[in-house]
Amino acid sequence: MEGIRAMFKELDELLRGRRTGQNPVDAGAGQMDAEALLKASLILGLCYGAFMGLYGSLNGNVLQVLASACKVPLLFALTVLVTFPSLYVFAAMTGARQGPRPMLQVVLSAAAVNLAVLASLGPITGFFTLTTTSYPFMKILNVFFFIVSGCIALTFLRNSLNQMEDGPQSPPRPPRADEAEPIIGRGGVRQVFTVWLALYAVVSLQMGWVLRPLVGDPQAPFAWFSPRGGNPFGDFWGALVKLLGG
Repeated sequence: MEGIRAMFKELDELLRGRRTGQNPVDAGAGQMDAEALLKASLILGLCYGAFMGLYGSLNGNVLQVLASACKVPLLFALTVLVTFPSLYVFAAMTGARQGPRPMLQVVLSAAAVNLAVLASLGPITGFFTLTTTSYPFMKILNVFFFIVSGCIALTFLRNSLNQMEDGPQSPPRPPRADEAEPIIGRGGVRQVFTVWLALYAVVSLQMGWVLRPLVGDPQAPFAWFSPRGGNPFGDFWGALVKLLGG
């Protein structure tokens, strides 16, 4: 019980902004308890995934709940694994002073924020699961919740990375005579991070498509994964057309 309390206390501190910005240049995200955040993120991902899978289990197949619960944390873990190397390389090219570990901690903290927002929306997903029979509506609802939580998390990540480099109370550091000029000047930091955030969003979207179905269709037989093919944009548009009666 103490371990669970410590995990969610760390998450609460993060959501209240008490784990970033205190001394970002020197410590980055080092004041975070990364292990506690990872455990809390896993629990939150499992919870929201279970809510997602609940709709597909209305035909009596509870395996969809288990499958979706496992896939949501996996979605975030694989997205971070695929996109983090490019973030570090981009940051290094702009002359970032932080090493890979502080940057990884900040990325993981952003994922924790994302999952916390999603988990907070889980009861709403459960409510609509029990009060609607429209599969397209449930798919669009969950996509909308992922977009909302993702935008919040990416804003958190961008602000955290800016704090790591600048620090609200840190005086400008004069360049040393022997300091190498970064490949991409510091004036391009915002543009580079904007490009990376777009890459992160696209990879996350495609990763969710690879791991589908996250919201199972109760009228279809259970399957751990759907056949390869199609794209998330076409599927979303098809669900929207069906929802609107087209």
